[in-house]
Amino acid sequence: MTCNQPTMFRSFARSFVVILIMASDSPNTGAAFTYSLELDVIKIQDLCTGTKRVADDIKSVLRKIESWHQGPLIGYRIMYLESNGLWTGVDWDGKSVGFFALGETDESGAIKKLIAIRPRMLGG
Repeated sequence: MTCNQPTMFRSFARSFVVILIMASDSPNTGAAFTYSLELDVIKIQDLCTGTKRVADDIKSVLRKIESWHQGPLIGYRIMYLESNGLWTGVDWDGKSVGFFALGETDESGAIKKLIAIRPRMLGG
């Protein structure tokens, strides 16, 4: 597994819920990751210490986050930081997953693009 990502999010400027999970603590996913949730945006970053990359195990990662939040993530805007430093959008309907390019290395730019692509999520 090749993973060149930084080990932390670039910015913790606001209050985020951040959870650090090591693969050994998480029997349902081989990926070790952090994530943050603010309003309706979920940001996921691979720590590159698990047996799988987040991108290769994204369904399990999303299901794990759902279990912690005790509810579905349907309606949340989700993005993932790729190992090449680019943010990628994630579509999740609870069963299937899809990726779409955000083409941004800057977190705030990626959030703006994610909101533009997925303008209304929670609450319709």
